Amino acid sequence: MKLSFSTLGCPEWTLDQVLSGAKRFGMDGIEIRGIGPALDNRKIPEFREQSLPGTAAKLQEAGLEIPVIGTSCTFHSPELYQRSIDEGAAAIDLCGRLGSPYIRVFGDALGSDPEESIAQAVRGIAELCRYARRSGVGVLLEIHGEFNTCEVLDKVLEGCAQWESFGILWDVEHSDRAYGDGWQEFYRLIAPFIRHVHIKDCLRSTSSSPLKLTLPGKGDIPLKDITARLLDDGYNGYLSLEWEKRWVPELPVIEDALACFTSMFGSGGDIYG
Repeated sequence: MKLSFSTLGCPEWTLDQVLSGAKRFGMDGIEIRGIGPALDNRKIPEFREQSLPGTAAKLQEAGLEIPVIGTSCTFHSPELYQRSIDEGAAAIDLCGRLGSPYIRVFGDALGSDPEESIAQAVRGIAELCRYARRSGVGVLLEIHGEFNTCEVLDKVLEGCAQWESFGILWDVEHSDRAYGDGWQEFYRLIAPFIRHVHIKDCLRSTSSSPLKLTLPGKGDIPLKDITARLLDDGYNGYLSLEWEKRWVPELPVIEDALACFTSMFGSGGDIYG
């Protein structure tokens, strides 16, 4: 099992600090979701054309991969459709230059016309999959927002499974919102398409309190059971800590989250006990 973390958790770090932190905590890769103040990959200085050779050399020297390049591509809104296609195509090109295998996109919201929202997500994913054929880069739909149930994903898979470059990024916290401890049904549906996994934990919402993100292993999500099932079924991709400090600045620093993450999932960690 390979480990990475998303740069979403350290929005104040430079790329050099990200690489240093990844090495310090024994990561195999870094998942890109913004560097410093820049969230759009096209605006990250290290990803500009003239900087790419130096960036690739830094990654190689650190012995790190970029398993996924995150995007803001969101296909539920017609107004955002072309912007998302343009951003996704640029991210695919960037993956090709850096040797990263996947980009991440969203379906996200269902809106007032769920069937049309799903159909539009399928169209957007298909368009990016067609574009990605020349580079061999995969397009991963993140389990996120209202695209987190069997009913929705069954329709997405019906339209996208034909594309060899299509896959699923399983965010276990977003499916937990729908299924809780009954996650197995959802897992069975998406298992053949899982290419990358986001690890998060939370205290589930109740009638008296909203959902609250926690350090890995300190919440209600059955992370050990989920990862044991992935291992048993031969999953050999990344587990990636997605620590949402960019969106939730009051969260503890990412070093605290990485310490919990590696104690659970690193070599000799809790899941192997």
